[in-house]
Formats: sequence, C-alpha cells, structure tokens
Amino acid sequence: KNVHILNSPVLLSLLGRLCRPDTIQPQVNLLTHMLYSHLFLEVINHEIDQVEVSFKTRMAAAHPDKANCKGAYLNRNSRVVSVALARAGILPSQTCYENSNYLFNPDNVRQDHFYISRTVNSNGQVTGSDITGSKIGGGIKDCYVLLPDPMAATGSTIVEVLNHYKKNLEGPAKKFIAIHLIITPEYIRHVTKEHPD
Repeated sequence: KNVHILNSPVLLSLLGRLCRPDTIQPQVNLLTHMLYSHLFLEVINHEIDQVEVSFKTRMAAAHPDKANCKGAYLNRNSRVVSVALARAGILPSQTCYENSNYLFNPDNVRQDHFYISRTVNSNGQVTGSDITGSKIGGGIKDCYVLLPDPMAATGSTIVEVLNHYKKNLEGPAKKFIAIHLIITPEYIRHVTKEHPD
C-alpha cells in the first residue's frame, strides 16, 4: 500500500529520452528537471495534507457577494525537507526544494545534504551504503521528508538515510517519501522490509 508506480505516457517518454545513450548535456539536466517537477506535483497532490480555505478573490471589488473561492487547498504551513543525496540525487532534490518554496511557507522548507556511497565486497557486489558526511538543518518532527533519488537499485542508500534520520534526529517525521525514476524488485523488497512506513 505504500508503493505507487505511475503509468504516465508523458513521464515514460521523457524517461526514455533521458535513458538513451545519445542524450547528453544540457538535455540530461533539463529532462531530469522536467521529470522531477512532474513527480513532485504527483507526490504533493497525493501525500500532503489539505485544509479547507475560503477567501475573497480580486473580483470582490466589482462583485462583493459572488467573488468567493473555497475548497481544499494545500496546507501552506506544511513542513517539507528535500534530501540531496550526493551523486545523482542533487538535481532532483534541488528541483523539489525550489518547487516546495512556491507552494509552502519558505520558512518551513529546507534542503538537507548527504554524501553517501555504496559499499562493496571483494567481488564488487554492493553490500550496503556508507554516509561519509552530511549537512542537516534540524529535526524532522512533523515534516514531509522527500528523498528524490533517480535510480533505486538495491535500496541500501535509502535504508541508510532513513536509519540516520530515525535514530539521530528529533522526530517523528509526518511522512518519508522516496521519489525515483527507476526501481527494481530488490529495492522494493529491501526498503519495505526495513522501513514499512
């Protein structure tokens, strides 16, 4: 129930272009930005709390009794953390961070940074991940923590980052949301086993 795989022809077409061997800079960054802008909106639409809002629009000057707008809006006071995972996750995180500042109070939005690398055994097989440095701007209590990382292969990176947040920072987070372009069955099994939330 916590795994959502999108079936979007638009996103799949953009991802297909990104994955082609003849796609080079600046198209790589542009396509990554476009993909994560779309994925960010999907996540926000489905995962962030909404509040009922009612207000007068600018047409109230001419139509004071009819110029009302009301409905379910994003809670502008939601707290959002976008996590930059050094390697491929920096640009996706920056995209989510910048877009968050438009939708939410910028005082409640921050970007955390991790330098994390895979650990391998003598045969070159991935055995886990190692956080070698980080810059974290505070606790995660009641925060939506976004983890945009394009390639979710083994799950070791996300598991290590989640372990770090849960064990070392004031919480709990409202939600941890990993956002990927490509995932493997191994990744799903590993992450859902270690962090079913």
